Amino acid sequence: MKCPVCEKAELKKGKIREIMFGTDLGEFPALICANCKESFTDEATTRQIEKAAKKKGIWGLGKTTKIAKAGNSIVVRIPKPIADFLRIKAGQEAFVHPEKDKLVVEAR
Repeated sequence: MKCPVCEKAELKKGKIREIMFGTDLGEFPALICANCKESFTDEATTRQIEKAAKKKGIWGLGKTTKIAKAGNSIVVRIPKPIADFLRIKAGQEAFVHPEKDKLVVEAR
């Protein structure tokens, strides 16, 4: 079967390492394109990945938040589930920096 993404190579059986939010969920079987390296999992494997993410407490951890104004600064609110997962507390110091087109907040 040809890769539906690049349409240049056949998909071959292999294994992928699934990492979600920086957490390693393990290796899983997949079909992998030899050209673009895109990978595809079947329904059963996708459920295994979801189960592993739930077990590690990271399933559904990504959230949308609003950016607010506070004086001359803007404020990024950290949703409670993310703060709890990272053990971040109000008043705790953080290092904030850009990384390409992303904002990185490192709790200290």
